[in-house]
Amino acid sequence: DYLEKPFSGEDARQKIHSITKHYRAHSSPHPVTGLPGHPQMEMELAARLGKNESFSTVWLDVNHFRPYNDHYGTEKGNEVIRMVCKMVQSSISTVGTGGTKPFIAHIDGDDFILIVPDHEAERVRQDLRARFQKMAPQFYSSDELKKGFFTGKGRDEKEGIFQLMNLSTAVVKVQKETFAHYGELVCEASELLRQAKVGAQDVR
Repeated sequence: DYLEKPFSGEDARQKIHSITKHYRAHSSPHPVTGLPGHPQMEMELAARLGKNESFSTVWLDVNHFRPYNDHYGTEKGNEVIRMVCKMVQSSISTVGTGGTKPFIAHIDGDDFILIVPDHEAERVRQDLRARFQKMAPQFYSSDELKKGFFTGKGRDEKEGIFQLMNLSTAVVKVQKETFAHYGELVCEASELLRQAKVGAQDVR
């Protein structure tokens, strides 16, 4: 979700309230991955900022996941999500010891947030993109990969053409003075991911 510009301060406050209220309703752990959700990420960020830590968050969004899940079914969709979870865990396992300790949250169906050291954020992001591009083809037939899309019925039961999944990422550097509260960080990251979906798939 995002705000269309121009928007007023009251528009922003209402949107932030709506987003945080919605996200706090997503309890942990996530039933598919077992990872923490938004409430735990919010508490983790608050605790680190309370210690005056500086770090980066890496946000992941699997583009075109919903059509895949609708067409192939929840079981296959869950396989994709578990693959992303393992991919993220493997990637951050290479983050050096000392400094910011990595943290992962599964905040929605196909959205994840990572806390990583500032100097590791870009490397982690690029590593995740490379891993996803390598692993995603296993979920499609050779014909679908050759065409670059698949056909089938969507949620509306109408035949359609659907793009293959890819990964959008956004990096947001976090410092105590940068964001007044968690909702502002969520709004910033949501806007960056929106830009990534229509652009180069990587923004910061």
